[in-house]
Amino acid sequence: MVYDNYNFLVIGYCTTERPSDCVASLAANSKGIGLSFYYGSTLPDPHNMLQGAGSQNRFVRLDGAAMLTKPEVEGLLAAAAAQADPPFPNPA
Repeated sequence: MVYDNYNFLVIGYCTTERPSDCVASLAANSKGIGLSFYYGSTLPDPHNMLQGAGSQNRFVRLDGAAMLTKPEVEGLLAAAAAQADPPFPNPA
């Protein structure tokens, strides 16, 4: 899902076409890019990577594409995908 959200261009990865089923998204604005987790407040974050203090959303500021391959970020993505409801389709 790609959309304009206030001051951000957002590419969302959702399990359905509903924005509320968004698992993670890349949000870009003039200050940079963030990896946002729609239900980030419920994710385990043993490395304290997540920022934000809202009741639901959390994010990680990305300083480059290589940051997406850090084990800590991959762990957050895996945890977010595992708790997705409805789940992502199982590739067979």
